[in-house]
Amino acid sequence: AFNSSYFRYPAIYGPRQPNPMDWSVIKRVIDGRTHMILPEGGLMMTTRCAARNAAHYLLLAIDKPDASKNQVYNCVDEDQYTLRQWMELISTFAGRKLDMFSVPKEVGAPARMLTRMMDVRNHCFLDGAKAREQLGYRDQITAADALKENVEWYMANPVTAEEYPNYPDPFNYEGEDRLMNAYTEALVRLRNEVPFEEPRYYHSYAHPRKPGQGPDHRGR
Repeated sequence: AFNSSYFRYPAIYGPRQPNPMDWSVIKRVIDGRTHMILPEGGLMMTTRCAARNAAHYLLLAIDKPDASKNQVYNCVDEDQYTLRQWMELISTFAGRKLDMFSVPKEVGAPARMLTRMMDVRNHCFLDGAKAREQLGYRDQITAADALKENVEWYMANPVTAEEYPNYPDPFNYEGEDRLMNAYTEALVRLRNEVPFEEPRYYHSYAHPRKPGQGPDHRGR
């Protein structure tokens, strides 16, 4: 008989990744880009785990075989970020914070590799509480520090076409600029062709202007 444990790994990041998606942001900073297309404002959250932290989960299970016997654990960093926050951190660590240009999912193809082809309108979030409670897990490195190390490593060891022949980002900057310009122009046309006056909002609490006043000037 033997003990077995199952570890659910999310998106793992760190040096020497098989598919270093973070390079899409780093290279744009290196190439002098100022903007980066992001679908749906980058509000989605995809669970990530630094490689060093991912390894620590396994070592804890080995050190605590009775607690980890026949258990299933989610392996996650204790700090998680939205896609937008992730991209902003990467670009900042690379030397210049990029401005994020939000577009709808339907025209967000230039940034699809950043989402790992997941639905950008939904979160994919794993809870690591079980490992913290049963194994005493704590991050060996914070997500921000791990990401900084990752960015520094790839800036010193750039991704090349020879090493990653199937890297999915074409870095088609001309196409991206055309898309951003066309989207901006389309928004202007939409506002002009379909004018819609936004309703004024008044919250529900009264604002009496003198002591003892009943309903205020808005009848509240």
